[in-house]
Amino acid sequence: MDHFLFNTENKKVIGKMKDECQGQIMKEFIGLKPKMYSFTYEKNIDETIHCEEKKRAKGVSKDVVKYNIHHDNYRDCLLNEEYEMESMVSFRSYNHHIYTIKLNKTSLNPYDDKRYILRDGVNTLAHGHWRILDD
Repeated sequence: MDHFLFNTENKKVIGKMKDECQGQIMKEFIGLKPKMYSFTYEKNIDETIHCEEKKRAKGVSKDVVKYNIHHDNYRDCLLNEEYEMESMVSFRSYNHHIYTIKLNKTSLNPYDDKRYILRDGVNTLAHGHWRILDD
């Protein structure tokens, strides 16, 4: 990059945020839980702007995330508090024998058990925060 504010000092430093859009403009971000998020961003291809989406869901097969889950599913999960279930095929080993099994797992879940979710359903506080009222 040749921008005067560009600096590679913090590149690949553990604990620092990284630019997953490669400098493109992020339009919408939906974070359901740690390691379960989706965002859309604008991408310039041949002088035209395309809207791309990037999705992450820990514990869900990469193929399921790529082909079956979309950014709109994350939005519906957050705003309507809907759980998403997906079936996926996996290899498992039991007593040194390898089996192919079909799993039906919760792929998207609006409940983040690591944070206290406020009444608006979007904002959160850390457990034990002073602003959490004992209901």
